[in-house]
Amino acid sequence: LLPSDRPLGCGTGDQYRQVRCVDSRSMTQVNEGLCDWTTRPADINGCHVACPGDCVLSPWSEWSICPKGCLANSQQQRTRTMLRAAALTGANCPHAIQTQPCQLNVTCFTYRWVTTNYSSCLPLGGSPCGEGMATRAIYCLRSDNRPVPDSYCSDQQKPNPAEKWCYTDCPVDCELAEWSEWNSSKCHCDQTGMTRHAIIATNPSSSGRPCPEVLHWRPCPATPCYVWQPGNWSQCQLHGAACGHGVRTRNVTCVKLNDNTTVEPWHCTGSSRRPSVWEPCHSPCESDCQLSPWSEWSHCHGDCTKDKSGYQTRSRAVIRPPQSAGAEPCPEALWETQPCSLGPCFTFDWTITSTGSIVCQRS
Repeated sequence: LLPSDRPLGCGTGDQYRQVRCVDSRSMTQVNEGLCDWTTRPADINGCHVACPGDCVLSPWSEWSICPKGCLANSQQQRTRTMLRAAALTGANCPHAIQTQPCQLNVTCFTYRWVTTNYSSCLPLGGSPCGEGMATRAIYCLRSDNRPVPDSYCSDQQKPNPAEKWCYTDCPVDCELAEWSEWNSSKCHCDQTGMTRHAIIATNPSSSGRPCPEVLHWRPCPATPCYVWQPGNWSQCQLHGAACGHGVRTRNVTCVKLNDNTTVEPWHCTGSSRRPSVWEPCHSPCESDCQLSPWSEWSHCHGDCTKDKSGYQTRSRAVIRPPQSAGAEPCPEALWETQPCSLGPCFTFDWTITSTGSIVCQRS
């Protein structure tokens, strides 16, 4: 389009054209955002229609390509040629060469290979673990952070590999060895619990089943803090005779289990029956039946499945039978029983360990 004040239809003006973004395969118009804006052709261009006698030049050529790497002080240029020299009365020819500096990310670009991080390991054959492949993307990136075809980076060594072998550990579950016996060494007065522990036979991997709690605790059986402590029996005390029936005595005190110190008797009233402080005795005459001393009381016997009560026994033996008709005869009962408390009871059960062994385990 030429200025309207030039009746001869010559001089400087503008040219216009439509620029569209199209699909390179179907050549159909698409959204401009899909095209590279840095390569968009101009839609307006200055022009000149020579007047009679003026110099006539060809259109400008395309700008030359800037050197790769956008070297410092590099330039690009374009040219035009003279088609008709100016007449004596016409306008002289303007310059036929133009230059401009190359500008990074405007008229020239640098290119480099870029790699992403390797993906997580993907086991082969759909297996959850074992050998597999990890992959990464490798692409050519322009200096304005725009991905471009690989050919732009062809002068550089391409990183490799795009995939590599990898290994995913198969999960290993925790396995425990057998449990220890319950440690009841601390089950005494003022203590509340006892423990047992398991040894870890196999430590788990990061993806395996973790170990459960390997230390178990349970309350101790009821243990009294105070007990009756009987002393030794005295000699048989006779009443105005040298031999025969009499009484012997002993002291019975209440003591604390931890340090065996003597305390007031009322501390022991709830723990057990107080032992007798006296009992009948017999100092045999020479012709009487002679018996051995009573044995110690036996262990407490009973049935844990019924109740906590039981019995214990003691006995004595005939050392010498009576030596005369009027002598003291030997008693018929040579043993005695008395009730007692069973204390802690245990149960026993067959148990299958984590290794498949069958053991008898105490509660």
